[in-house]
Amino acid sequence: MKSSYKQLLSDTVVFGVGNALMKLVQFCLMPIYTAYMTTEQYGVGELINNLNELLYPLACLAIYDAVFRFALDDDGRKKSVLSSGLALTVISLPIVLVAASISFFVFHFQYAWLLALMCFTAGVRYVCVHFTRGINRPLLFAGAGVFGSLVIFACAVLFLSVFHLGITGYLLSFALAHILTTIFVVIRGKLYKYFSFSEISKNEIQLMVRYSIPMIPNGMTWSAVNFIDRYAILIVCGASTAGLFTAAGKLPAVINMISMIAQQSLQIFAAKEIKSENKNKSFSTVFSAYSMLMLLMGSFVITITELLSKVLLKGDFYEASKYVPLLLVVALISNYSAYFAMFYNAIKDTKMILITTVIGALVNIVFAVALVIPFGAWGVITSSAIAYLTMMIMRYINTRHIVHTNLDIQYHIVAVAIIVIQVIVLSMQIDYATVLSIILLIILFIYTGIRYSSTIAKLYKKIFR
Repeated sequence: MKSSYKQLLSDTVVFGVGNALMKLVQFCLMPIYTAYMTTEQYGVGELINNLNELLYPLACLAIYDAVFRFALDDDGRKKSVLSSGLALTVISLPIVLVAASISFFVFHFQYAWLLALMCFTAGVRYVCVHFTRGINRPLLFAGAGVFGSLVIFACAVLFLSVFHLGITGYLLSFALAHILTTIFVVIRGKLYKYFSFSEISKNEIQLMVRYSIPMIPNGMTWSAVNFIDRYAILIVCGASTAGLFTAAGKLPAVINMISMIAQQSLQIFAAKEIKSENKNKSFSTVFSAYSMLMLLMGSFVITITELLSKVLLKGDFYEASKYVPLLLVVALISNYSAYFAMFYNAIKDTKMILITTVIGALVNIVFAVALVIPFGAWGVITSSAIAYLTMMIMRYINTRHIVHTNLDIQYHIVAVAIIVIQVIVLSMQIDYATVLSIILLIILFIYTGIRYSSTIAKLYKKIFR
């Protein structure tokens, strides 16, 4: 168990550093884009890139998710997993080419071939990259993300500032990043040792597709819900409020990034510990640590809402700061929902992820329609909170037959009460709201330290002894 905790911590640190470096490179890209592209060029380029992010999971049936999960198993089938995953991705190439041909010759979409190149190379890249995570190469997985971001940066400088290729250069930089990152991972990770035509298995492909297919509509469902939410605000409240809502939605990315880093390492931990005799105890301990991290970071980010808003929301957009605290609560609830979803991944049963997501999405739509007219954007944000809370409760109850996670009810009541008070005072923008929020944050830190002093000490000894 000690080695499992150490591995979990090690993976979290590696993924955290990797994600931080990726964000830094992406931040440095913005001055290049804004200097050498017009607003129209950047808007079109970003739209096509977003379209690619929607299409490549469809083209390869999101098989990279299954490649990662199946590669975690210690059953000697790793060659079959990678070989079969790549084979399915390559099979998608004719479909991608046909779609590109129709788009180019029938609809005269001039970037069809570039989009096809991005779509296919992204599929191959993510199969290889996620395989490295599945074979316990977290450093290579994180390094691949940083390497890809550096390639995009170098290509952006070359194609935009030197050759002035505009949208073509913008899109080509992503395609080359996919290609070069794949080559980097294959060589550095010696993945060619895991590929063999004789290991391509029809049965393996069927098992992996059965796992990965529910993950496709799962992601698309929330994209559709977010689209509906924004248009509901646009229709009822006007373009100004819709713009403020969209701007405010960018700030919870801090909490989501922290959760994503934790989830990347927790997925590995869960897959390896799910068959352990002491799984209930170990997962309860991990949940306590995860919950402490989410609640403390959530309270901290809510406390600095005013500071973040002044830095990131300029001019008239600063008015959106009033929505940020409640949006941060929505992000916290969604991350708890994602935590319990990892148990479905661990047992390779993703159907319930899709089912609970669809139910949550329907709840969101019903409440958004009911609340947007009387409460405007506040009603839509509240509907999202209710939807994610519904999903979280459903997943917690449904996964109890997989893992029985013990919840510290008293701690969560106190922590949630503190966060709710912070949200109310900051959203209402009362006098000295930030000062009051800081006091509440300090109280939460002290209470957490007292409540979990023994747990923190045990984890420290297990990890560093």
